[in-house]
Amino acid sequence: LSRTGPTPPDPAAILDSPEEALVCHCDGVTKGKVLRAIKAGARSLQDVEERTGACRTKRCTQLSPRKRCCAAEIKALLRQAAAERTTP
Repeated sequence: LSRTGPTPPDPAAILDSPEEALVCHCDGVTKGKVLRAIKAGARSLQDVEERTGACRTKRCTQLSPRKRCCAAEIKALLRQAAAERTTP
């Protein structure tokens, strides 16, 4: 099986991106907005979607340069935040 086209970036790459970086290209949601939602209590993908408006358009393959949904990036940010909460 061969792939054509560029490989989408690793979802964990968002962890090193600036807060102005778009996480959800379809709905214009930045990393900073996702982090603020997490800080305000979002603990799941659904929580982040509800608080930020991410993942509403559902046109990822057309609008996102990653050609896929941003859920993987949001989950990476949620995992990072969870790890920081549990680290003494």
